[in-house]
Amino acid sequence: MMPMTPSARRSMTFAIAAVLSAYPAATRYHVIACCIGFRHATGTSPSKRTPFARTAECTVPLVYTADMTGEPHFTPALFDFFGELALNNDREWFNENRERYLRDVRDPVLKFVADFAPRLSGISFFFNADPRPSGGSMFRIHRDVRFSKDKSPYKTNAGIQFRHEQARDAHAPGFYLHLEPGGSGAAAGMWKPGRDEMAKVRGAIAASPSKWRDSTSGGEFKRRWEVTGESLVRAPRGFDPEHPAIDEIKRKDFIAWSHFTDEEICSPNFIDEYTDACYGVSPMVEYLSETIGLSF
Repeated sequence: MMPMTPSARRSMTFAIAAVLSAYPAATRYHVIACCIGFRHATGTSPSKRTPFARTAECTVPLVYTADMTGEPHFTPALFDFFGELALNNDREWFNENRERYLRDVRDPVLKFVADFAPRLSGISFFFNADPRPSGGSMFRIHRDVRFSKDKSPYKTNAGIQFRHEQARDAHAPGFYLHLEPGGSGAAAGMWKPGRDEMAKVRGAIAASPSKWRDSTSGGEFKRRWEVTGESLVRAPRGFDPEHPAIDEIKRKDFIAWSHFTDEEICSPNFIDEYTDACYGVSPMVEYLSETIGLSF
């Protein structure tokens, strides 16, 4: 059997979601569980921890209701909350406004994660959309201030990472969504990879620069994305400073960024726009994943 292309998987995912939307949540979970069991039994499942499996284990509805109701996942209230938090970043203010945080930030983010899960499966079964309030795709709002001069206790943004199922931290390949007043956007790739992973990516680019360039030069990529991140000043040890791809080899991050306005984030079809953006950057994420030995 020929493997399905990402676009074919996407079409199939949307078709299944449209059919299942007419059924109660319990029925939807049962169907998804049966699909997972079939893939395990036939050996077609990439793992036992797929995004579908994660969603089936949770109590958040699977089907993306924004498509059905026309209601946006996010509203200006999310950005209002973070704007005020930036001016009142202390525990007393946050505790007084905790209900706003839950209503306008946490719950919409978790719903977005759950609704994005089947779409993410259309891109790759190896990346997780986990809508749990703790330990899932949504980053904690509490800052780690142990080694920082800034002791402000809370982040003034919401971060969502859809990381590879074999990833242990935020430095592995993944897709990311950042929600911040005036500074929202999507990111993808590898941020500050470990030493071994960095060596593999740099070695692969040095051996075949065209494969890296191909993954970051498609029409959909160029329309929305820009490769960014920090770079070394000098060529890393063991690499020719005159190598034609030395600027790429010197990168300390292998990430791409795509800006979204507050208005775009709050539109009813934002989940569609974000899905399309992830498809556009998926060749880069696929390249990085396979380069460090992960499936895509």
